[in-house]
Amino acid sequence: MTKYYRCIILACSLLLPSVCLSQVNEILPMYGGMDRYSDPVLAKEDAAFIAQATLEFSSAELASNGYVESGFDYFAKDQYDKSVMRFNQAWLLDKNNPYVYVGYGVVYNKKQEYCQAMDMFNIAYDKQLSEAGFLADYGLTVSRCALTKQEQDKTNLFAISEQLFEQAIETLHDQVRAYAYQQWARSALLQNRIDDAESYISKAKNAGINIDAQLLNDIKHAKQ
Repeated sequence: MTKYYRCIILACSLLLPSVCLSQVNEILPMYGGMDRYSDPVLAKEDAAFIAQATLEFSSAELASNGYVESGFDYFAKDQYDKSVMRFNQAWLLDKNNPYVYVGYGVVYNKKQEYCQAMDMFNIAYDKQLSEAGFLADYGLTVSRCALTKQEQDKTNLFAISEQLFEQAIETLHDQVRAYAYQQWARSALLQNRIDDAESYISKAKNAGINIDAQLLNDIKHAKQ
């Protein structure tokens, strides 16, 4: 539990329950599913925020992108609650922005909540996000989620993961394709497909990137 979250819980004894709930939900993706329009105070605050942000960025869509960028800045600083708060603001501005859901997904991944991350990436994918780097991360996330499932679901998810990697390596950008192969190697290693993992690493090297040393070490130990 983060320090920010603990402070909110402590403050709840001094706040109205609805106010407390809204503060807790600020650090949950999409505000934890809370219907903010049903609360006149929150609805008014959100409308004012959207109007001001739209004015500053010239459109709600551009404003959403700006808040997504801010969310990733906080993510890079390991400030995950603030990161989600920015992604939530981006979501308020444009619920069709696929990068909002990528943001939620990377935070879930960081917390090792892989199936929740997969769900967020799936929304981004459904909104037509098809960048190769994203597809590679999505594929690895699906594989990590698969490990938590029963046999048939696991098999189905691994198959989906393979399809995503196959799409990712179609990119014409060598560095991105190399990254996709490296992520594919991680996925293969999770499935104990050592020969495939080594093959993907070789293809990643041919595309010209430095391979993560920990991944190479993991493959080495898996062969012993």
